[in-house]
Amino acid sequence: MLERSRLLAFIGNVSITSKEACWEWRGHKSRPDGYGVFRSDGKKCYSHRLSYELFVGSIPDGMFVLHACDNPGCVNPAHLFIGTAADNATDKTLKGRARGAHSGSAHHNATLTEEQALAIKRMVCGGVKSSEAAATFGVSRSIVKDIKSGRTWRHLPP
Repeated sequence: MLERSRLLAFIGNVSITSKEACWEWRGHKSRPDGYGVFRSDGKKCYSHRLSYELFVGSIPDGMFVLHACDNPGCVNPAHLFIGTAADNATDKTLKGRARGAHSGSAHHNATLTEEQALAIKRMVCGGVKSSEAAATFGVSRSIVKDIKSGRTWRHLPP
């Protein structure tokens, strides 16, 4: 348990606007948009885990503290819940944060639409040379080969 001075230091790093809203961590973070980090008894701990322990109860060994609000900087105990590693992975996938969640034209590096990538796939699988398909769509041969092999755009039908 934190002594009074540490508890006050913790609360002093929290911005609370209402009981329902996210309680934003204003102290040190793991990265600018990341988890809050708090030093307690000479050890670093994540602020959302400490908030859960302070306001809800102990965290069983091996368990994660997940955010219902999907805001890593939030320490509102009403937004936090316990889960397993599998729960955490499922939560991440359902909220679109899993690796590959932004695939196809939603990916930040995409230069093609789904329709264009599918057209390329059909062309090269139908016998058109990769260089011709690349020239048609203004992309490199390696992009065309990656589409054909399924290395990229693998969510498209065969």
